[in-house]
Amino acid sequence: MNTTAMDGDYSYTVEHDSYADGCRVVVMPENARDFFPESELSDDDLADNPEYAEFGLVTFDGGDTFGAYSDWAWDDCYVPVDYVILSGVNFVVTQDTLAYPSYYDIETYGYDFSIPGVEYLRLMEDEDEQERRGLSIHKGVGYQIEPERDSEGYATGELSVLREIYMP
Repeated sequence: MNTTAMDGDYSYTVEHDSYADGCRVVVMPENARDFFPESELSDDDLADNPEYAEFGLVTFDGGDTFGAYSDWAWDDCYVPVDYVILSGVNFVVTQDTLAYPSYYDIETYGYDFSIPGVEYLRLMEDEDEQERRGLSIHKGVGYQIEPERDSEGYATGELSVLREIYMP
């Protein structure tokens, strides 16, 4: 690894060929309009302050998947850079739905832990069972969802994945 001198924002640029555990990748777009829609550019004041357009790529599953988060500097609080909110759409959670809680004991369950969707819904109402099992289902979290699709690619109305996004 080669490190350049610290810049005016007290940041270092580290050139490397691969991701290492403990490393946080920060992206600073040369042109914020290449990454953000106009609505977000004005809402977040990115058009006038392009230095705020930097975001972090953070992994929660050992380096297989990276998510882009805008509040990358906070160790335990990440806000997704881009997420879609569906309203007025109802999906069915089934036994085949994979539900991924956002807060659980990694030493007990490892990375990328999931439970059946029906079990997740039962746990949501049973805080004693959550405590006993060493995981928490948070009220009011955001979700990343993946609908089940038929052979032609149309959503069936059931969820295949329900992943909590912890947003305190």
